[in-house]
Amino acid sequence: MRLKILFIGHSYHEITKSSEFFIDYLRTFGDVSTENDETWKLKKAADCRLMIQSFDMVVVWQLPGPITDLADSGHPNLVYVPMYDAVHKIGGPFWRNLKKVKIVCFSATLRATCLTHGLPSYFIQYYPETSKEADGGYVTNRLFFWQRRPFPNWQTLTSILPVSQFETIHHHTAMDPGILNSPEPAITPTPSEIKQKNFGQSTWFEKKSDLVATLNRFNLFFLPREREGIGFSFLDAMANGMVPIGFNFPTYNEYVVDGINGFIVDKNQRMDLPQLASIASNMRHYLQKGRINYQRSLEGLKSFLLTPVPPPKLQGFALLRKLAPKMHRYWLRRKNARDIQKVHATRKPFQGKSPLITVVTVVRNNAPGLAKTFQSVFSQTFDKFEYIVIDGNSTDSTLEIIKLYETSIDSHLSESDEGPYDAMMKGARLANGRYVIYMNAGDEFAEITSLEDAMESCPEDAEFIYGHYYYVESNRIVKQKLVRNLDITYQTLKEGDLTPLWHSGRPCHQSSIVTKDLILKIGFDPTFTIAADHALAYDTCAHGAKTYHTNTAISKYYSGGLSSKMHAQCVKDWIKIALKHTINKDKVITFYSKKTQSSHRRV
Repeated sequence: MRLKILFIGHSYHEITKSSEFFIDYLRTFGDVSTENDETWKLKKAADCRLMIQSFDMVVVWQLPGPITDLADSGHPNLVYVPMYDAVHKIGGPFWRNLKKVKIVCFSATLRATCLTHGLPSYFIQYYPETSKEADGGYVTNRLFFWQRRPFPNWQTLTSILPVSQFETIHHHTAMDPGILNSPEPAITPTPSEIKQKNFGQSTWFEKKSDLVATLNRFNLFFLPREREGIGFSFLDAMANGMVPIGFNFPTYNEYVVDGINGFIVDKNQRMDLPQLASIASNMRHYLQKGRINYQRSLEGLKSFLLTPVPPPKLQGFALLRKLAPKMHRYWLRRKNARDIQKVHATRKPFQGKSPLITVVTVVRNNAPGLAKTFQSVFSQTFDKFEYIVIDGNSTDSTLEIIKLYETSIDSHLSESDEGPYDAMMKGARLANGRYVIYMNAGDEFAEITSLEDAMESCPEDAEFIYGHYYYVESNRIVKQKLVRNLDITYQTLKEGDLTPLWHSGRPCHQSSIVTKDLILKIGFDPTFTIAADHALAYDTCAHGAKTYHTNTAISKYYSGGLSSKMHAQCVKDWIKIALKHTINKDKVITFYSKKTQSSHRRV
């Protein structure tokens, strides 16, 4: 039976066609009627509360106003598709109002927001259908800049990228709705610059084919906006073979890893472009990989859209915590006990000669955390892995949980050890897979498709595979952590030019898939009691191992681990690791002394 679906969107998207792909997807299982919001033209908003009752599903695209109005309408199947550029400044009350709404996230940053507020959400990252090399190749630099807003503007571009680097530059002016009336001036090229022989200009193209024909003459694309909803402008450019240049904001930084498949620039720093050929080759690889993962995600999206929203969690939780601390702690213990019983052991042990990956969980006295990790591991759609659990002689109910679900575990071991890294080495020695990933008790994979997405189109010679992750703070705020190019990170460490961005862009072991041979060869250095996993990553680079960034989120891990509980020792480890690899020890010591002082001020 086909559904009756109402799609409420922005009328400007009828011109740009930016929501058309999603409407076409909805039409694969339903008959879609559209209602366009024109409040941006100062027209009165339509009363959607009356019309929605005759539809089986209501989808609100981007618009915060209509979804706020409809959130308490009682409609059984209300869907919201937020765009990052439209909602990134909106605070918690807006999101907390959406407990009964299903949210489709085309941004990993918005997915983190939904996880923070406990909202039913589904993450899917759009990728275009085709990709090709740029016409004319990548021997010379030919830049296309589409100016849509006062910033970034022509002055922004020329202050970052010296014009002398380009054989030709094209300035396309097509401002977003409402921008023409903006009090901020849009800085454009001067008449003398326009007269240069390597300069071209254009305005709005009525036909997309005309825009594509113009884009085909260039091999570099400077992003028109800092923040995007999905990012069709740069994604279409990349599919056309154009290497993108943009800023460190979503959704661009969720698609591009600086120096791998594009460039992330700072408006206050000049940049000399390297050779483009290898960047362009990587770009096509990630576009093709992303398209496969996107199509796989569409299969799960339909199920998500058709599944009713689960009932809201316990009401009055905050009041209970405030008025009855003892009762709250008792409730938490009962909740943890219930969570242990909620593990759905749908996984069967690996069948075959040798698995591609061995997932290792190290645990000691953390039964609730182990149950959470079991649920995540057992739910993975990837089936080419074995699962090993290494227990450090637990004295709580951990062994009971392992016993309860041992039919879903390939092997397990319980004995005393000399700490978590000793236990992790035991797991590596027992592993039959070519690769090993450590998902320790309490850690989770980011999505049920995380392993499958990470390993899709992975080079066969990759030895250290790594990706992004979500970090859950003690106040339950979830943050997306973007891991930078490890080779550049290591080179920066060697030179001692450390920055907060460098520090936050390091990989974690929960999002690192490393060959068993490499782990056994290098090992976890026992002199680093807390941060031996970081030491392994840099030792990997020092040994010249082949690294590969998946450009996907692999894991979700929580504060409260060893690095949080023993932060001072962790910082000491970081300093020793950095001093081991750098040629500029004074710079490293200065960076960490400032970081330590900053940590003390926050405390």
